[in-house]
Amino acid sequence: MFAIPNSLRSFFRPLFNALGMGSLPEDYSATHSVFPDKKSHFQVEVWAKLVTAAYLSNPVSREWEVTHIARYKEPAGSQHEYLVATVKHGDMGEIRLRIERGRDAFDENRKPVLTEIQKAHLAQADQDTDKSGLWTSAPNVVLGNGVDPKNLPEHSSSAFKTLKDRYIKKVGSAVDVVMLYDDSSKKTDELIASLSLAGRETPMPLAHLAILSKVVHDEETLYNLFNAQCYWYSNVIACVIAKQQNFDFMAVRSASPTEGDSDFCFHPRSGKYYRIAIHKIRQDVVNSMEATLVQRLKEFERAAAEADREREAEARKRETEARKAAEADREREAEARKRETEARKAAEADTEREAEARKAAEKELEAMRKQLLELE
Repeated sequence: MFAIPNSLRSFFRPLFNALGMGSLPEDYSATHSVFPDKKSHFQVEVWAKLVTAAYLSNPVSREWEVTHIARYKEPAGSQHEYLVATVKHGDMGEIRLRIERGRDAFDENRKPVLTEIQKAHLAQADQDTDKSGLWTSAPNVVLGNGVDPKNLPEHSSSAFKTLKDRYIKKVGSAVDVVMLYDDSSKKTDELIASLSLAGRETPMPLAHLAILSKVVHDEETLYNLFNAQCYWYSNVIACVIAKQQNFDFMAVRSASPTEGDSDFCFHPRSGKYYRIAIHKIRQDVVNSMEATLVQRLKEFERAAAEADREREAEARKRETEARKAAEADREREAEARKRETEARKAAEADTEREAEARKAAEKELEAMRKQLLELE
C-alpha cells in the first residue's frame, strides 16, 4: 500500500490523461492497495491507475514482476477463458491474479448499457464499418443487427454458420476485471496456454501488465460475441507478452501445456466453443497492440524518470532542510553552551567578589578589635 504525495499527484494527472486513464481518485491514499482482496475485484481501468501510481510514487512497488502467464478454459457453459498472471516480489512473496473479460447487463428494453463514450464509438462504427472490424479476429467487418446472444439458437453447425456470416454488432459494455486467483479452479478448469517469464533477460514489471490490460481494453470497450469476447481479450494479452519475449505466438506448440513450460505453449482448443472455432489470433492485431503498448510504455517510463527526478529533488530539499535544521540546532546548542559558560564565569566572578568582600570584612573586624584592645 502506498501514499501519493500532493506534489506528485499534480504531476500524475496529465500523465494519466495521456495514457487514457483519467486522474487518480481524490480519496486515493495509503489505504489503497494495488491488489484486490479475496472478496472483491478491480475493473482494469481502476487497477491500471492504482498500479501505475504506486510504481511512480514508490520504488519498492517496482519490484513486483510478472514471472508466469497462463490461460485457462472453463469446461461448461460458454467455456469462458481467462488469464492468470503470477507476480512476485522479493520481500512480499507471490500473488496470482485472474484477468478476464465479461459483459455488462442489458436494460429493461434489452438494449446494452453503454457510456456516452461507447455510444459515440458505436455511432462511429456504424458510419465506418471498416473501423468497427479493425480489432476483430475475423477477416471481415462487423455487420449484423445487434442480436442479444441470450436469444441465439443453439450452436448447430448450420445455425452457427448463418450467424457467423451475418456477424453480430457489439452488444454491451465489456467489463474487464482483475481479481485474486482461486487455486481451486485448477481442479476443473483446463490449462490452455503457458509462458514462463522467470529469469528472462527483460523482466516484465507488474505496471507494464496493467498498462497492457488497459491498452487491450481501450481498443475494444464493447463486447462482441464473435470478435471481442473473453477468448479475444485474454489471448491478445498473452500473445503480446509472448511477442515481446520473441516467441512465435502464431504457432500451436503443445497439445497439453504445463505451468513449467519455458516456451510459449497453448492448447488447440484455445478460442473454441467445444469444437467450433470462435476466435483465432491475428498477427496484425497483435502487432498493432504491441505498437500501442510500446508507445504507452515510453510515455510511462518518461513519467517514471520525471517522478524519480522530482522525488530525488524532494529528497535533496528535505536533506538540505534537515541539514539546516541540524546546523541551527548546533548553533542553538553552541549559544546555550556559550551562555552557560558566561553564566558560570559570572557565578565564579560573583564568588570571587564575595570571597574578597568576606576578606575585607574580616580584615575590618580585625582592625576594630585591635583598636578596642588599645583603648582598654
